[in-house]
Amino acid sequence: MIFGNFKFGKVYAVLKGDIEGQMLCYIKQSGDKIAFLAMPSMENHWIPKKDFDIGLEEGILEYIEKLPSYVKKVAKAQFEQNEKDSSK
Repeated sequence: MIFGNFKFGKVYAVLKGDIEGQMLCYIKQSGDKIAFLAMPSMENHWIPKKDFDIGLEEGILEYIEKLPSYVKKVAKAQFEQNEKDSSK
């Protein structure tokens, strides 16, 4: 099952796994991978779309909310800074 409907600024809680307790803010999609900013760690995560769909289906991830515009801008800026810093 595909859950699609990805929109910039939607936030998902991680309920199980290596980054349990983090909130993933959707930033963008590139090919078959989805880019998220994890909060509160403020780390970038690229997750294969298939794995993300499985996570939603199996209760590993749960949709929480869509962030306000001003918070989305900060999340995107942090994501872009992380990408820039990691390419050095």
